[in-house]
Amino acid sequence: MLALGLGLGELPTTPKAEAQLPPLPAVPQSSDFQLPQVQLPNLGDIRLPNGQRVQDALPPGSSLPGAPAPAPKGRPNNAKPAPRIGNGKSINVYTKSTGRNRRYIMHVPTHYNPSRPTPVIFGFDGWRDSPENFRRYSRLHETGAAREAIRIYPESINHGWEGAPYATVRGGEDLRFVTQIIDEVDRTYNVDRRRIYATGHSNGGGMTAVVACHLPHVFAGVASVGGAYYNPVNSGCKNLPIPILVMHGTGDTMMRYHGGTRHGGRPYLSVPRLMNSYKARNGCAPQPAIHNVPGGKRHVYRCARAETQLITNPQNHTWNRVPDASQEVWNFLKRQRL
Repeated sequence: MLALGLGLGELPTTPKAEAQLPPLPAVPQSSDFQLPQVQLPNLGDIRLPNGQRVQDALPPGSSLPGAPAPAPKGRPNNAKPAPRIGNGKSINVYTKSTGRNRRYIMHVPTHYNPSRPTPVIFGFDGWRDSPENFRRYSRLHETGAAREAIRIYPESINHGWEGAPYATVRGGEDLRFVTQIIDEVDRTYNVDRRRIYATGHSNGGGMTAVVACHLPHVFAGVASVGGAYYNPVNSGCKNLPIPILVMHGTGDTMMRYHGGTRHGGRPYLSVPRLMNSYKARNGCAPQPAIHNVPGGKRHVYRCARAETQLITNPQNHTWNRVPDASQEVWNFLKRQRL
């Protein structure tokens, strides 16, 4: 049964620790009816009258869509509805998922219109952090998301998302919690199922990568800041493209840009290796176009299937202000569609 609580506490604004993600078991597949998938040709391989490939004729940073992802499922019939609150308001929502008591913070955008489908963005906090703290330092309320999107800040069990050695949930529980939240919110609000997004920092960045790995048919795009990408993050991923933005400091001494080990010698992926895996999934050219941005560099890959970007900066393990992670995350995600 859903419960709700008003009056959200405020916590210090400093982001905390990192995540690690051991192997995830297969997530049970829904028994809902699925339309057959049709394999479309790669539009980038079509030739123009002069013999040039369409993809080669595009300007730098542009891309063509590949075969579409499966259509999002319609509004569920069995989910408990989330509470209805006023525009610009927020609330604690208490629910049960996989037999556990769970909580998430829900913010309704100031410009919510029930006649217009509304995007949803998830924000995942770091290890030993809280939804309230991540809500503050991620500053998504200072972006267009405050006007346009339903913002969801879920709470992990014992301050750690699934897959980490300190996690106390079984594999797949947090993923099921995330999809349950979508269903609950969709029962009350006009959710745009083609515009569901995820972002996170540190452990939350790792959870964002898990979502991208296992739920690319649900999420239209993801953006991770200073994420912890332990080797199992990309294990058993669905073979579907997903738009992705990664921001990472080359001076990060906690989750090093070029990879390393933590927590008893457990290895984590380097950022280049992570990007290589998404370049393969998204049909990208090997080398990006590199542009200067305030405080860092933007690496834009030419991709046939999904937009792929990396922003680097010389900073440590933090949610960046320069370049502005909050604005970069929302500006990237808001243009993505399933």
